[in-house]
Amino acid sequence: MTDTTTQRTPRIPPLEAPYPEPIGELLTRMTPPQAPEILALFRVLAVNPALAERTMELGRYLLGRKAAISLRDARSSSCGSAPAAAPNTNGAFTGPDSPTPPASTTPAAA
Repeated sequence: MTDTTTQRTPRIPPLEAPYPEPIGELLTRMTPPQAPEILALFRVLAVNPALAERTMELGRYLLGRKAAISLRDARSSSCGSAPAAAPNTNGAFTGPDSPTPPASTTPAAA
């Protein structure tokens, strides 16, 4: 049984203040004006500033005022409410959107 009370160290630790000037400006642009603090997600992305810059347009498209998906859908897709992927008989992981694997070509045992 796994102890769920201990915190694990993140694989990529978020940046901590004080930020270098270009990173601080990037984080300011990524953070909504009403946000009380900079989200850890943004601070992790800012580890790679080029990647963070490229994800800003996607974030605006998905979560902006004229979002492509509703806030409810965005939250439900990120909280694990979708069916989880499970291994099939071949050991490959399949989920609700996975293509159906081809039929086995080995003859059945008599």
